[in-house]
Amino acid sequence: MPRQGPNCFLWCVRKYVAGKHAGPMAAYAEVEEFQVLRKVVELLDFLDVKGGREGREIVRDHINKIRTLLSQKNYAFFRRVVDNASDDNARSLYRRMMGIGGLSESQQTEMIDILIRRFPGLLAKEEVPIWEQDVIFVTPLGLQIRQEEFRVLREETLPEVFEDIGRAAAFGDLRENAEYKAALERRDQLTKKAEDIEEELKKASLITPEHLKDGEVTLGAKVTLENLESGQEMAYRVLGPWDADPDRGVLSYKSPLGRSFLGAHEGDEVEVELPSGTIGYRVRGVESGINAE
Repeated sequence: MPRQGPNCFLWCVRKYVAGKHAGPMAAYAEVEEFQVLRKVVELLDFLDVKGGREGREIVRDHINKIRTLLSQKNYAFFRRVVDNASDDNARSLYRRMMGIGGLSESQQTEMIDILIRRFPGLLAKEEVPIWEQDVIFVTPLGLQIRQEEFRVLREETLPEVFEDIGRAAAFGDLRENAEYKAALERRDQLTKKAEDIEEELKKASLITPEHLKDGEVTLGAKVTLENLESGQEMAYRVLGPWDADPDRGVLSYKSPLGRSFLGAHEGDEVEVELPSGTIGYRVRGVESGINAE
């Protein structure tokens, strides 16, 4: 939990980078270097936002320690991780580095340059994250429910409102007719809602097995998580906004919580920011959640 104990975390990282895996560090000897770097970068970004908001000296001290850790010996640790990174990990790191806070401009430029020299394909047009695409992914059931909502609104609810407007207009002076004004407002609200749903339906695209990736949390996946604090296990399906129902274990891929898990793999630890605080989870398993009930 780096965010809740930055000093302890950074002490462990310095030992890890130096190859000192004896004693209390023995448990971390098998941890992948990319996962360590990712945690360091995430912590730096978090501290930069927190420092800008709170301006506390201790936050700036932590940021300076991370800057030193990343740049020491001509970015030796960063270079080693990049040299051994997969294409997917490199692209994930590149996206993070392009928008990261906490680094000096020269550090950010140098680290991005290291990435690009090793993976020149990163300069190709970046794929738009799925939650930013002008598409609404949905299951067949979710699409059916949305289409039925639109039908009822257009064929039943709105005609009833127009009838209410006609009845209210028959009462006489429309300037002092509160019922007439209320009916007009309801007509405008529902008409706008119908127009919005109609436009959304044009953007609908079905979630298919092609969206799934083995061992990775993607659109359509069912992910089993372990709460690192309580040990409790839970499972969520990551589907579209029209399917979302957190009480039934269904998250929207557009929601902050759903996006927190996208791209994670089995065995990864993910920190999630909730109103109640930061909670850490370990991804225990990933399977298809498209046809689950």
